[in-house]
Formats: sequence, C-alpha cells, structure tokens
Amino acid sequence: MADFTREQILAITTLDRNVSVSAGAGSGKTRVLVERFLTILRDPEKSADRILAITFTRKAAREMRERIRKSLLEEVGRSSGELKAHFEEELRHLDGAPITTIDGFCSQILRDHPVEAGMDPQFTVKEEYEVKEFQASVIDAFLRDLLKKEDEDLELLLGLYHPGRLGSMLYGLIEILPDLMALGDLSAPYAVNKDDWETAKIHAEETFLAMLASGADLKPSKTKDALLELQNGQTVYHEALAANDLETVLPFMNLIRAAGKAAPLIKEWKEALIKLQGYARNKAAIPYAKAWNSLLHRLSERLEEESLRQEIFSFSFLAGRAVSLLRDHPEICRAYQHRFDYIMVDEFQDTNEQQKELVYLLSGATASELRGKNLFIVGDAKQSIYRFRGADVTVFRVVRDDIMKTGGTDIVMADNFRSAPEIIESCNCLFRDLLGTNPQKAVMAQDLVPHQKRTQKPILAIIDQEDGTFPDAQRAEAQWVAQKIDAVVKSHEELGYGDIAILVPAIRLAEPYAAALAEAHIPYTMTDGKGFYEQQEIIDIITIMTAVLSPDVDWAMAGVLRSPYGGLTDQEILGLLHTYPQKNLWESLSQSIEPSHVKLWKKLTALMHVARLGSLPELFDTIMETLHVESLLLAMPHGREKMANVWKLRSMAASFAMQEGGGSEDFLDRLNLMRRMQARESGAALEPDAKSVQIMTIHKSKGLEFPAVFLPDQQYKSPPGRLGLQYLPSAGLGIMIPGEEGPQKTALYEELSEENRALEWEEKKRQLYVAMTRAEKYLFLSAAVSEEKEAARREKRAKGSVKSPENWYESLRRIFHDGGGKDLVDWVELKASEILAAPLPLSVREAPLLELEADAFEKLEPVEFPQRVLLSASALGIYDLCPRRYFYQYRSHMPSLDPDVVGTGSVRIAPATLGTYIHKVLELSRTAPVKEAKELALLEEAYSDGEKAVLRKEGGPLIDAYLASPLYAAYENLPQEAEVDFELPLMNVGNASIYFDGSIDKVVHLPDGTLEIIDYKSGHPPVDGMERKAYSRQLAIYSLAAEALYHKKVSRASLHFLRSLTTWELTDRDGEVADLEALLTKLQTLDEEEDFETKTAACTYCGFGYFCKK
Repeated sequence: MADFTREQILAITTLDRNVSVSAGAGSGKTRVLVERFLTILRDPEKSADRILAITFTRKAAREMRERIRKSLLEEVGRSSGELKAHFEEELRHLDGAPITTIDGFCSQILRDHPVEAGMDPQFTVKEEYEVKEFQASVIDAFLRDLLKKEDEDLELLLGLYHPGRLGSMLYGLIEILPDLMALGDLSAPYAVNKDDWETAKIHAEETFLAMLASGADLKPSKTKDALLELQNGQTVYHEALAANDLETVLPFMNLIRAAGKAAPLIKEWKEALIKLQGYARNKAAIPYAKAWNSLLHRLSERLEEESLRQEIFSFSFLAGRAVSLLRDHPEICRAYQHRFDYIMVDEFQDTNEQQKELVYLLSGATASELRGKNLFIVGDAKQSIYRFRGADVTVFRVVRDDIMKTGGTDIVMADNFRSAPEIIESCNCLFRDLLGTNPQKAVMAQDLVPHQKRTQKPILAIIDQEDGTFPDAQRAEAQWVAQKIDAVVKSHEELGYGDIAILVPAIRLAEPYAAALAEAHIPYTMTDGKGFYEQQEIIDIITIMTAVLSPDVDWAMAGVLRSPYGGLTDQEILGLLHTYPQKNLWESLSQSIEPSHVKLWKKLTALMHVARLGSLPELFDTIMETLHVESLLLAMPHGREKMANVWKLRSMAASFAMQEGGGSEDFLDRLNLMRRMQARESGAALEPDAKSVQIMTIHKSKGLEFPAVFLPDQQYKSPPGRLGLQYLPSAGLGIMIPGEEGPQKTALYEELSEENRALEWEEKKRQLYVAMTRAEKYLFLSAAVSEEKEAARREKRAKGSVKSPENWYESLRRIFHDGGGKDLVDWVELKASEILAAPLPLSVREAPLLELEADAFEKLEPVEFPQRVLLSASALGIYDLCPRRYFYQYRSHMPSLDPDVVGTGSVRIAPATLGTYIHKVLELSRTAPVKEAKELALLEEAYSDGEKAVLRKEGGPLIDAYLASPLYAAYENLPQEAEVDFELPLMNVGNASIYFDGSIDKVVHLPDGTLEIIDYKSGHPPVDGMERKAYSRQLAIYSLAAEALYHKKVSRASLHFLRSLTTWELTDRDGEVADLEALLTKLQTLDEEEDFETKTAACTYCGFGYFCKK
C-alpha cells in the first residue's frame, strides 16, 4: 500500500473494531472504500456476501460494484492456487453481493419477511409522481370525510385556513409525518407553567419601574418625554399587568423607542413584555395544537392503511417499516446481525435518525445503542447539504462518539489530492471562520492538506449595479463569466470548454449564463435544467396531443398555432377569433381561406383522424412526420438535447402502449399527472460533450470535479419557506393562531423559525464548501450587488441592528476584503455598466454573413442532420422472417397478437416468456440454490398460477439438465458476468449512427485475457439458412458490444441450446459484419409500408395478421 497515506491505510486495515472516517473533499474516500472491501476478501475465509455495503445512491452502488469487479479481476490475474480460486469465486458471485442503498436494503428485508411485515413480497416501489398523486388523493379523501362528519378539529383549523390551504399544509408535512408521530402530544410544548408566567410578570414590572427611574437622569429629549408619558400611565399599566390584561399592557411598547442612555433598559422591558406575549399566544394555541395533533395522527393511520391496501409505498414508508420489523422481531434482527461480518456505510453525513437506528440494529440488534464491533462509516460533515431531504448532520457526530465509546477508531483524512494549493488555502481560511474549530460542534472546519501543483489564486469579482437595475447587474455578471471563460481557454492550452463548470445555487439562476454563453458562441450543456416534463419541446408535444384529441380546448389549440409547428403570430390568432367571434379557435381556423391557415388545418385534421382511429405510437409518429418535429428541433439551439428528449417521450409512449395497453388519451392523462405532481424525470441521456461548458446546481456537482469552476450569484439568498408551519425534531411543531389581521405566529413558531434559519445558514456554508472544493486548478467567484446598499447594510450589521445571517458575499467580503484573507484571493471590483458596454471579445463576435446572389441559394443542398437509429438483433431477425412484419413491429410500433405459444390445455405461454424465465433462473442460480432460483424467477413477473405451472413443467427439466451438463461445468470456475445489458453505437451508415441494444446472457473472462460470450436458447439448433443467419448476426453484434464494453477481444461467441445440450459457434465474424452493414444500408433506403415486402411462409405465426394486407 505504498501509494496510500497513513490515515488511508488505517481506514483500510482496521477490521477488528468500529471505525469512523471523516473524509475531506478530494481525500480518496471511494478508493479507500473499495480497497477496504478487497482487504477483507484477501482472507480466503471471508466472502462478499457477508459484507453489507450501503451507498447514498444506486449510481454510487453500481460504480462501487464495478470498481470492486475490476480490482478482483486484477487480483485473479496476479494470484495463484487457492487464493486465485477464492477470488474467482468472489467474482462469480459479486452481482449477488449486498452492495446497495438503504432504500434497496430495506425493501429486501421486507421481501424476505413478508408475513412479519404484513406485506406482499412482490410489492413494487412506485414512481415518485405516483406516490405524490396517491398522497394527495388520500389527503383529499381524508378531508372530505372529516367535512361530512363535521369534525371539530377540522372545523377549528378551517377557521384559520381555507380547505385548499390546509390540504397543502398537510401535504407539506407528509415526509416528516413519522417524526411528528414520534414526538407524541404536539400540544405539550405550548403548555405554560404558572411559575414561569408569574416570574415573567414580575420581570415586566421590575424592568418597567427601572426604566421609569432612569428618566430622572436624562436631559430633555424625545425619550425623556416618552418616559414621562409612560409614568403618567403607570397605574393603568400596573393594574392591567396584575389582571393579565395584555391587550391593555402591550400597546405601551409603542410609546417609546430604544434610544439614548436608557436604550438597554427600554430594550429589556420590551423583551419582558414580548416574552409574556409569547406565553399568552402559546396558551391560546393549545386547542389548535391539539387539533393538529389529532388530525395528523389520524392522517398517519389513514396513509398507512391506504398504502397497504393499494400497495403504494414510498421509500420512507419502507424504511420505517423495515426498522419496525427489526425492532419488533428480535430473532429476525439477530439473524441479520449474524449474517454480516462487516457493515460499511458511505456518505454517512447525509443520514438521519431512522437510518442510524437501522444500522445499529444490524450491527448490534438494538436501535438505541451501538453494541456491535463491525461498523465502518465514512463521510464529511462539511459536505452535508441534503437537509431538505431529511438528512440530519448531527447524526454523524453522534455515531462517531458512539464508535469511540465502543473502543473504536476515529480517522480524519485531510489530504486533498484534487485542488491546487491556492484553492485549498483560501478554503481553509474561509471555513475556519465560517464553520469554526470547536470539536464539540456537529460540524467543524478541518484544514485540508494540498498535494497538487500551484496554479493561481482564486478570483473574486464583485459587479456593482450602480444606478442600474439588479437584472442589469445579473446580465453583466453573466457576461463577465462568459468573457472570463473565453479568456481562460485561450490562455491555458490544457483547458477546453468541457473542462469548465458553472455551478449555481439554484437552477432557476442558470438562464442568464446560458444566454451569455450562447451570445459568445461558447458551447454549453445544462445538465440540471428544468424537469423533463417542463422542457418546452415536451410541453409542445403535450399541447399538440391535447389539441388533436380535444379540438375545442382553445388554450391548447392556441398553443399549437403559436408554437414553431403552427407558426402563427399572436396577432393572427386574435384575428381569427375576431373574424369568427361565435366560434372556437379550431372552428375559426377551419373557416379561414388564408393559404397558410388552410395548410395547417389540413395537417391538424390528419392528426385528429389518426388520434381517433390509430394507436398511440402511430399518433406520435404521425405528429413527428406531419409537423417535421425533428428538423425543426435540430435547427434550434441545443437541438440535439431537445430531439433526444422528444425521442425519449416517444419511447415512453411506445412502452406505455405495449406494456400497459394504454391509448393516446390515457397517455396524455399520465403526462398531465406527471406535470401536476412535478415528477422527477431526467432528460434524455446524451454522450458527454467534452467540448461544452457544464452548467449545473451545486447539489448536482457533489462528487464531481472540474479543472476550472465558476461560482456566480454569491449574493443569492434562498427564498423563505411558505408552509406556514415550523418543525424541529428536538422541539416540535410551530403553528399559528387567529389574529386580528389573519394568522399570527406563536412563540414556539418564532423560536423554531429562528433556529431553522440558523440551520439553513449553516447548510449554506457547507454548500459553499462543496462548491469551492469541486475546482481542481482554477476557481472564480462572483456576485452582483448594489455596493451602496451593501455598505449601508454592513454599517447596520456592525451596530447590531441586522439580525439575519450573512449571505455568501458578505462572508467573502468580511474575510477576503476586510479580514485576514486579503492575500489569498484576487479581489476584483467591476461596474455593471462598463461590462455591458464593452464589446464581445473578437474571437466570439458574430462572423460577417456570407453574401450570395439570390440564384445561388437554389444550388445549395439542404443540410442533413445526423440520425440516431436504435436496433436489436431480434429486430433484424424479424426482418429476415418478413420485412413487412419488421415494419409493423419496429417502425410503426403496432401491438402484436402473438399466437405462438407453448404448453397444452387451457393455459399456454409464448416461447419468449419461457426463454425469459429460463434466463432469469440461470442468472439467479449463481447466487441462490437452483430450486430457490426457480421460484424467485416466477416472482419477477405477475404470472398466473397456470402460467407458473407451465413454466415449471416446460422450463424446469431444461434448466436441471443444462446445469448438470459438462457444457455448464466447463465455465463454472471462470470469472463471468450474467445478463450484461447494452445500448451502444456500433456502426455508422451514411448519416445515421446505428445503436444496438440487447442483453448478453453470459460474458466469460478467459485465462488468455480474451472474452467468450454465450447466449442461451430454449429451442433447437438452426436447420435452415435464414435461422443460421439470424443467429450468426446476433453473435456478431453481441461480440462488437462486448468488445466496446470491456475493451477486450472476443475470441469465441456461441449459443447454448438447452433442449439438445449442444453449442453452435460464430465462425465467420468478419463476413457477418460486412453483411450486417449491407443490410443496414438497405434499411436506410426503406421508408413506407409498401417498401417492405411480405413473406407469407410465416404468416401462421405472425402477430400482425389481423392488420397485414399481405
């Protein structure tokens, strides 16, 4: 381990006790995790299935598994004898090793113990939008039921909020509902102790008298006059205070301001009255708190009942259920405790109390105390930025302390292998101030130790808006960023645009930077933009579908007409409505004789015809073709991304039609639901563009690194929450009560609000830490501010009259401009007006337009845009069988009625179903006994009892015979992977990039460093030329894919036929590849249905006979 640091080695090799690791940014955390995993496996007595490795995301789990796989392959290559055999065995079973997320592991616990969990073991975790819709519908039904019953608690709260607002508040509490239930009686914190009340009254009396007495020493002033007025009214004050009449007492505060020598006494008196007011409001809040308590407890029960009844489960529900199961069934908990020798949890700073309980239960069979000795946690409290998702950074500190109590080890990895020393020095200075160095705090600064070469100081640019507007200053900041990016790329040969990232606090702030880069002709990619369903190209398709399915919906028709596909101006649309005032917009368009209107009317009429009579995929394809969607989108800025998103939507439509049998209206309803629920759906994945600046949020950048990073908007302040409630696990629920001018805040609400603001600022500091430590070589920060206003604010803050936390800009200025960090950054002050007035750099100015004679344009060829074509070996096999069937199935995406079945009697199954079952059993048999694998495979799909019987009867004997055959045994001890999915560009034909997708049943790593690929077939070896051709082509495609995935040569590709226990090999790969290119070239020339010939030999077995014209 010569290339590991001392702390890394300690983290890797300490296996006999609990270990916590604080891994600073760029300290090699992932590398340590993988090496620790391998260190355990270097003991031949240990196995990966006894190591529970929990990561924060599924992506991280996949990456960790692949890193371990790669390292195991290297260990196999340099080992021998029993150790080599051990590594090969671990490699074979790695896919079954418990490397997962907390959500995934909780789901598995519940599936393993469905009776104790009270759940169907075949439950599925719904999509986020489905869970949201379910929760909203339960709340709606819950409130309606209570309204019918004239529920007292509900009626009390409806006196404060209208039903829609109350429903939104309940919906906003859904994620923390389990935590609220754990608090018990939510009204308890509002109880006012009689002694506290009397003590506060006495203090209000004493401070009042002391304040009045101070007036004797004052010179004539407004304060002295105010004190005299208060003295004249003191009898009323004393009597009202004694009678607890705060309505009379509190207005006395308005008679005097805290000024002059008497200011401290005046301030103390007012604070005493405000405390009394808070007690009074809390006391008045008790019936409302009880109503909330009752309502939330009943809602929690209703949600759990409906979740189980409808089988709609969120991840938080499953996690809570899993923890309860382990806590309530000690024998199950002990079984898991004995199952895992080691527990490793990554990103522990982003866990919460419930997840801590889960880890403690797994380690030592109790939720409240860490009793085991096998826990390894790694994280960085300074990078905890997911409080909005329920993460509690204090949990990391608590568990670290508990680990030390068990005799464990706490390790700090402070070496930074990512960033230049100048960046690290500025970070150390800044965060020593912002985070402090108090070891008793949950988060404290820990200086990083740089290991890279020096480059340059971070640049901090302040753009003053002067007399202009703030939007002008924002535009100036964006233009400065674009200009600086251009300059950086020109002055550093090693940098390209793809090495630069702009990280923004919130994605809604990204647009000015995208516009400035576009203006400067700098390529960029926004990797964390608006949600998929809010992209304009997706909204346009949804609007088109709405209009052609419901032509009388004017807003949708107007959207189509004014979109790029309609091309009408707003004036034209208004003209149609004014010309035909009694008709809707569609009827008005149909009456118009304007040629462009007639042409558009014909297009939409054709789409409406398909919408009424055609399938969903057919409607989608007709929209694409009739409205020239592809050519229009590709001509727009970022056309590739827009087109990819539309193709993704088209794929979703085809899947919806084929798998759920849904039609166009059903799909439109689904899309509208997803938009309404703000469903998270990523945009279509494109290959990373190495030549584009990346624009993303700071949260999205976590775990990434870039040679140059720009951090604009340092003046940004997050908008306040609008829920109307405050919550902290340690204090309870802060509510409002009726006031003269609407709901007024209780003292508990104010207290929690202030604490939440402080916690949000602490997380904002950590967010800045994450952002700055993404930079490898160059770091640029900027802010757009009004320096005049900021100077006044600094003066007020110095006097103590500004109570709100600093924003990033204020902190940066205090430390790097006015404080001890002056020499660590280059501070630049700029004026917005000068930036906006400056011309763009010469290299990015618009090139002069090429001047051509008019007739020259007639000779220009149209621009061809690259096409992305997705195929599979199966699709080409269908083409061989019948080109017309290929057209129906893969070009038109029509539903198939497949008569090709296996089985006897009333229950029969398609051969593909049998093949899927056999493939799944063979995959599962690598990590489970064959008998168990057969049953587990039946649970993968919703098979009927009859279908299960056919699969057992037809598939069981084939599987048993194959697993017992020499054919299987020959590969049993070789490293291999099963079910390797791919979607890769394997060929280019003309202007098309041909992608192939598929799944290789088995990839075997041969001793000579080459690969063998194997595909299982449940049928018989090929007997005719067509079938042989299809198999040969499939193996050729799979060979190309395997070589692209593994960067190794495929030396052998074969089929294993399970019925005859024989093999069939690819012999002429080069010839097959050449034939494949010829076929693909031909397919590119075919377009219409008539271009695809009909072969009638297989009509009996064709699922499109109901439609085919033959």
